[in-house]
Amino acid sequence: MLAIAAYNIGEGTVGKALSRSAHKGRTGDFDHLNLPTEAKHYVYKLLAIKDIIANSNKYGVRLRQVPNRPYFEKVKLHEPIDVPLVTRLANISEVEFAALNPAYNRYVIKVQNESRTLLLPRNKKETFLKNLETYQDPRVSWQMYHVKKDESIREIAERYNTTVKQLKTINGIARHKNLTLGQKILVPQVITDDVAINDKNSNRLQNYHASVHIVRKGDTLYDIAKKYGTTVKKIKRWNSSDENLSIGQKLVITKS
Repeated sequence: MLAIAAYNIGEGTVGKALSRSAHKGRTGDFDHLNLPTEAKHYVYKLLAIKDIIANSNKYGVRLRQVPNRPYFEKVKLHEPIDVPLVTRLANISEVEFAALNPAYNRYVIKVQNESRTLLLPRNKKETFLKNLETYQDPRVSWQMYHVKKDESIREIAERYNTTVKQLKTINGIARHKNLTLGQKILVPQVITDDVAINDKNSNRLQNYHASVHIVRKGDTLYDIAKKYGTTVKKIKRWNSSDENLSIGQKLVITKS
């Protein structure tokens, strides 16, 4: 009961109540502690529910049978992906996705140095994996951006044709918090001016989309270029990189 109360009002609050009770020579029993009324009601309600479930016939309550089998399964993600795309490929609602994956409360699931784990309904796992394997379009509608010196979020929003509010929401940036040099944020996918200038076919770049490839163990520039239907030379130019890759490195890949 003390653990449940601590879950509701905090471990520190319950600990102080226990100390006060001991100082006055009283017991540490839940019923004798001077705790907020809301915390006591929280505990009593849970105990009442427990009693109703354990003695449903006594209270005239009919409980729906719950099959004794797993409801969800784990899926590993090795590349970033939009949450709406996950729900579409898995054929589930965003409400169900959020219930199973409360940690992913942003528009994009970021994958950096390590893979991420998703929970999907057991009967939707294979649907998702099959659809993901055959999905050819970019998996993210946002790309990673490194904040430059003295750059404001308003300037970045204007450059990428979005709003300050949307950028802050996507990246979980507090209302009055400023950006810092080198900070990584997500911005809408567009081709930067530098790429457009350097590419001989710049008049076609307006029809390009970009995605981010996370380098994994064993990856080579040749393999990555082959996977995305491009060339090693272009990948080097887009990312200002050489032949040396590191695990977890992010490469911007443009696709027409």
